[in-house]
Order: sequence, then structure tokens, then C-alpha cells
Amino acid sequence: MDPWSLGKEPIRPEQPAGVDARYDPDFEALQAEIDKLSTPSAMGGTDWETVERLAAAILSGKSKDLLAASYFAVAAIRTRGLDDLVHVPGYRGRFSIRNNPRYPVIRTRGLDDLVHVPGYRGRFSIRNNPRYPVIRTRGLEGLAQGLQVMGDLIEHFWEDLFPPKKRMRGRAAALEWWVEKSAAALEDLKPEGAAAEAVQQYREALMRVDALLQANLDSPPLTRPLERFIDALPLQTGEAAEPAQGPAPPSLEASASTAAAAPGEVPALKKGPEDTTPQSAPAPAGAAASEPHPLRRTVENPPASAPSPGPPQEPVSGPAAPPAGVRPEPGEAGPGTQPASAVEAEKVLRGAFQAVRRTADYYLGQDLSDPRSYRLRRIASWSLIQALPPAAGGRTEVPPPMNRPLLENEWKGLEAKGSWEILIRSAEERLQSAVLWLDLNRLTAESLARMGPRCEAARDAVVHETVSLVKRLCGIEELSFSDGTPFADGATRSWLESHRHRSKTEAPETVQGAAAGAANGPDAALLEQARELAGRKRLAEAAELLQRGLCSGTSRRRQMGWRLSLCELLLGAAETQAALPQLEAVLQDIDAFQLESWDPDLAVKALRLVWRGFSAAPADDVRNRGAAILDRIARLAPADALRLAGR
Repeated sequence: MDPWSLGKEPIRPEQPAGVDARYDPDFEALQAEIDKLSTPSAMGGTDWETVERLAAAILSGKSKDLLAASYFAVAAIRTRGLDDLVHVPGYRGRFSIRNNPRYPVIRTRGLDDLVHVPGYRGRFSIRNNPRYPVIRTRGLEGLAQGLQVMGDLIEHFWEDLFPPKKRMRGRAAALEWWVEKSAAALEDLKPEGAAAEAVQQYREALMRVDALLQANLDSPPLTRPLERFIDALPLQTGEAAEPAQGPAPPSLEASASTAAAAPGEVPALKKGPEDTTPQSAPAPAGAAASEPHPLRRTVENPPASAPSPGPPQEPVSGPAAPPAGVRPEPGEAGPGTQPASAVEAEKVLRGAFQAVRRTADYYLGQDLSDPRSYRLRRIASWSLIQALPPAAGGRTEVPPPMNRPLLENEWKGLEAKGSWEILIRSAEERLQSAVLWLDLNRLTAESLARMGPRCEAARDAVVHETVSLVKRLCGIEELSFSDGTPFADGATRSWLESHRHRSKTEAPETVQGAAAGAANGPDAALLEQARELAGRKRLAEAAELLQRGLCSGTSRRRQMGWRLSLCELLLGAAETQAALPQLEAVLQDIDAFQLESWDPDLAVKALRLVWRGFSAAPADDVRNRGAAILDRIARLAPADALRLAGR
């Protein structure tokens, strides 16, 4: 099928939107490619040509899926820049990736093979050469196609597309992903100039999509990043002074009427004189090819005043080829066949882990307290990560979580209302797309703890798998995403620290300190009994035992140790409010006995626990006091303070 028609041609007359294809082999292969964006140790990068091909196949023959459309739109931007390298007339130079062993095809087969470099998203050395402006301009064709497909899909299939309307949050997440990743892809284009008519068409197409989103969503994603890119496009030489030749662009009046239309009645882009196919009915077979959309005419047949960039690209059409690793071809690993290479082995694993994720989704949908869901989801998400991602100064190149501030505000509201089940499902849903955002695991574990004894095994599964990851990838909690957002914020670091050394036979660090000198005495037995009671959710009895140890302390130091153990017990059970009076007493003891002077190590341990409790407090004034505590920690242990602050 013509890619320009992917958003408006029905799958079949009796089922215009098709069926849910999320578990189709093509969609699994598509998702596996996208997952490479958030898997730092994936072999190679995302193969955007494969993404475009698979997404087009799904949209044309299987399902009108908003997430597949989002993937297609971003891939269209990413792939056009590579395709256009073969149309640089006379170019026989050497590219900057020539000596990269990951892409040996360039060494042996020459320029044509540049379009076959899977996953390459870098910049070529001729990119800034004014002799070859085609590379900078024709990539905009992908933007045009993406806007057209997205607008058509929303206009014609909003009621029936996938995810279904009852999963409006899933639709919004797909659209947010499209905007964010499209903006990132466009930043890499850096076009030298575009025809004035084309720029106007892009602007009108974006206005159409924005109007459709406003009409159909209560809180539509902001398309301002795409608008800024279009507004900043430089016009080609002479475009500002000379009117463009060819069909007239849509009028701004049409866009104004579009924005004011009711849901389901938003018109498509105003057509040129040659495009007369009614939008209310499916276009007849072959119509898309014979009567191209104005956006397509502008991109593929630029005005006479603009230099011709070469022959137009062949559209993505026809059924998609079977994805590698799904339907084995000669030389590929199939059922009962040992993989022939590490790349093949990883493909097999990715396919298997997609099935594991589906199983985890099933268990979560059946019973929120089923520990298998949480265990399987984390095994599938983390098993392929074999090493820490490369980092400079603690900052990696892993993209940050989408809409993090909005999500965190939403989660705070859910916490305030006690909507633990909704919070758990929201956090679990995002784990696949943000596998290194460790905060998600703390949120899930703490919410499960709030839901009582029936979710105890599920909480333990989250804690166990997360702590195992942190132990295996030592130092991962100290890294951050590409924008500086930490993988684990201060509260999550404290949460991890309270669990990573804990087992049935090993006490937390502060409890060990409290029991120093009495490892085999009554203190050790009391501590072990308190831990067992807390593990069975008999928190009041556990706290009573620790209080008994506090009262029986024979020295100020031992009393401090017992109080710290009591605070840690309460904070580990998310009973922050109950822990605050004990934390205040800890601060008083630190000051009264000048602990920072005569035992700085114990003072740092105590202050870290106080900071953890203050940072998790519901009241703003208490949380604000955490900054002063962090300053005190910085005076004694600067490295600890930096880690707690996420730097």
C-alpha cells in the first residue's frame, strides 16, 4: 500500500480498523526494535528501516494501531536521511563511519549499501558539505508522511482504532511518544532550506493533527516541539521573494475551520485541484497512486525554483517481509536450531521475552497480588542488560522517561487518594519503555506494601528482582539519563540501601551497628524476631520489640543504634509519619552529644536515615528540611551527599 494512504484505507470492509495486533509476530518484531532505544547493551541500534516496514505492514493489512502509526511516523523521519545518500550525484567520498567495525558493509560494497546499515543513527561526514544539500532537505518527506498518516488515522478511525477507547491512557502515551521522538529525530536533520510551499504544507498538516487531538482528547499532548521545528525551517534561496509554482497550499481559513470542528468532523487538509477523492469514503484502489496528496506533490515534485534532489523515493508498498527471528529463513535460527551467532541468539531471546511480557500482562490483569507478574516482567526487561551503559560523569545516553514531571505529579495525587492499584498498574505499564528508571520499582513495592498482607509476596518479588539487578550492575543507581534525570532518586536510593544487604540471615547496616558487640546475645535474637514480625506485616509488634531494646540500652551509643533500627523499620514499611518523631529524637542526640565530632561515621549513617525520612514526608515543610540535612552530610561525606542528590 502507498504509505501516504496508510491512515485512511480500511483493513477490510467488514472490519475497517482490523483487529488488535499487539501479539502478532510482526508487532512483536516491531516492538523489539523500538525496545532497543531503552536497552543500553542491545547489539546494534534500532533498525529504522525495519521499523518502517513492519509498521506499514501492520497499518495496511492488520490493524489501525496508534502505536504502530507513531513508530511509522518517527521511522519515516529517520530513514529518509539514509535513503537520500544514494541520490547524491557524483559523490564518491569516504564517510566518517567507514572505519567502524560495526558497519563493515561500507568498506566493501560502497555507497549503495549505506541504506542497509541497520541501526545507524549517526551523522555522516558529508552532512555539512554545501555541495550536497539534498541530504539536509529530503529527510523532510518523512515528516510529511508521518503527519499525513497520523491525521488520517485519527480522523477516520478514532472510534475503532487500537488501543480501544477504554484505554485512552494508552492512546495518549502513544501520541506523546510520537511527538517526543519525532522532535528528537527532526533535530538531527538540520535542513539547509525548504520550499515555502512545503513549509506551509507542514504547518497546515500539523495544525490539522493538533485540532484532531484537541477534539478527541481531554488532555492532548503538546505538539509545540514540532511546531517550533517547522517555524524555524529556513526557506530556500529566492522562496521568500518568488511565489512557489504548483498547486496552491491549503488556506489558513481551512485550518481555522478545522480547529473549530466537532469531534469526528475535522476535515482533512484542503486538497489541490487534482485531488478530488472524497474523504468521507475509502479511496478507490489505485487512487492514492494516481492522485497524490498535496503534501506528497510538494515533497516529491518541488517547485521549479528549487533544485531537484533526484528521483523520488519508491513508496513502502505491498505486504511486509517476515521479520527476522519470527519466521526463520535459510541460515536463520528456527525451532530446534541452535543460533549461529550472538546477534541471532539475541533475536531469539527478544522474541521469547516478548512472550514472557505477555504472560506477565495476563497475570497482572487476573490478580494484582500475583508475584509472577512482577517477577516475569523484570526478568524480561533486565535479562538482556549485561553491563552498565557508557556514561560521562555519571550521565548516560539513555533517553529519559517520557513526561516524567507529569507522571510524578499524577502519582503524588494517586498516593494522596490511596489509589494504590491504579498507581501500581501505571508504574508497571511504564517499566517496559523505561527499564532503567528504578523509581518505578520503589513505587510499585511501596504501593503493594500499602495493600496489605495479600500483596506481600508480590512486593517481595519486586524487591528481590530490583536488588538483584543493582547487585549485578554495581553502581547503576548512581547513573542518570541523558537529560540528567537520575535512574534512582534520593528516596529510591535509600529504599535500595535498606534492602540490598538484607536477607533472612543478614540484618540491615544500621541494625548490625546497633547489635555490634552482642552478635550472639539477646540483642541479636530480638532484632531477628522484629524482622520476622515485620516480614509477616505485624509491624506494631515489631516496633514494640525494638522499643524494648531501646529502653534496655546500656549506653547512649546502643540506644542510638536501636532508635535507628526502629526508624529504618518504619520507613521500610512506608510508615513515614510514625517515623518522624523518632527521627527528630535522632537529630537531638546528634546535636546534644556532638556526634559529628567524635563519631562522624555513625553521624553520617544517622543523618542519611533522617534525610531519607524527611524526603519522603508528606508535608512540604518537613521535606524542605531535607536540604539542610543534606548539607550536614556533605560536610562529613561529600560523595554520599552527591549520590543522595542524584549527581
